[in-house]
Amino acid sequence: MDFYRQWKPKIWKKDKEKEQEKEQKRKEKEQKKREKEANGGIFHFGRRRKKWEDEPHNEFIQEKRFRTLVCNIPKRKVVPPNCPEELVGQFDGPNSNGNQDESEIKSVASAVCVSTYPNCDDGSKYGDPVCDRYSIKVFKKTTILILADGCGWGPRAKEAALRATERMGQFLEKNCKKVKSTKHATDLLLQGIEKAHDSIFEGKAPEDTPGTTAIMAGLILQLDHPEVIDGVSHDSVFVCVNVGDCKALHFKRKEQIVEDLTAGNRQNITGATDPGGRLGPNPDGEPIPDLRNLQTYYSFCSDGDMISLVSDGVHDNFDPQMLGHTPGSLSINAESWDKVKTEDFPEVGRVKSQMWNKIFNDNVIQVLKQSNHPILPSELSHEVINYCVNLTKKSRDWMQSHPGQLPSDYVQFPGKLDHTTIMSAKINWSS
Repeated sequence: MDFYRQWKPKIWKKDKEKEQEKEQKRKEKEQKKREKEANGGIFHFGRRRKKWEDEPHNEFIQEKRFRTLVCNIPKRKVVPPNCPEELVGQFDGPNSNGNQDESEIKSVASAVCVSTYPNCDDGSKYGDPVCDRYSIKVFKKTTILILADGCGWGPRAKEAALRATERMGQFLEKNCKKVKSTKHATDLLLQGIEKAHDSIFEGKAPEDTPGTTAIMAGLILQLDHPEVIDGVSHDSVFVCVNVGDCKALHFKRKEQIVEDLTAGNRQNITGATDPGGRLGPNPDGEPIPDLRNLQTYYSFCSDGDMISLVSDGVHDNFDPQMLGHTPGSLSINAESWDKVKTEDFPEVGRVKSQMWNKIFNDNVIQVLKQSNHPILPSELSHEVINYCVNLTKKSRDWMQSHPGQLPSDYVQFPGKLDHTTIMSAKINWSS
């Protein structure tokens, strides 16, 4: 009896503590469930991050915005890539300044980069070195595409683009085999943006301010189950993240058209000097990126489709404003482009995007269709570059004989001189 009386309170106390602990766990589980449902099934950024890699991160993407960026992408299961074991081919560049630089994986992927600036007396080109940087890695079950456009001219811009592209590529290749859904892929791409930004500052002295760069990175993934849209079966999906003014294009084999997937990503739709965002230091030299237009995009794809990433040196040459079209010619209520009201930007952006698609398809796709055979990535890339080079020839010739500022008359001198890059990858898992 004495033994019972001595231990009974302790037993009750122990049981009570177990019940309290059990109740606390139950409440925590319910709270996590409510948070997951409220966030569209997305896990907390910090928790998910550790799942990919244990290295510390600079969490400059606010958690609420991070969730929104991931929620923009519909959740679909994908075939987990087996990277890097199943590498089909890879290339990066450019490897030369000014002159046309080309890379290709036969019938699968292609990239072309050129400077459309005029030549200098010493044989170099204005704007050297070329500050665009591209990288593509093709695996059996996924393709990694990365394009960076260093902001401005000079070695610092080139180095920023190079560092961001290399680090993004290394991170995606190392971790993409863990991707099981489109949301996992989006999560990974956003973490890659952090990695790319941090790489720009590595090894830099406090007084050595690095350059800045726009960047776009994407994954072409094979769907676990086909997605049927309007009676058309899609066996793949392209997911990408963008900061700045690079663009992603989707060539649809069945419709024989190209669609701009990133319409409106340059927030100042009437000015080409502001990319809308960039990685690297802010104007005060602080390691804070400009993420105003950080955004995620996706598109379901079919066999034979192509995905292209282009720098602004390409897509500005299809912009109706850069081709001398007035707002009135597009039924926009403004005397000139600089007088378009801010509140009208969404509608103006929509109209310009429609015209952009039409100009691109009329001047590139219609030409390629005349060959009467399936369009290859190399053909698409070369046709786009040829269009840009030919369009800007008058501006280049004028600057050659009149060194200095080019008159801002897009009717007389259409297009924009720039570092000009396109990379294209074809979707064909059977090959």
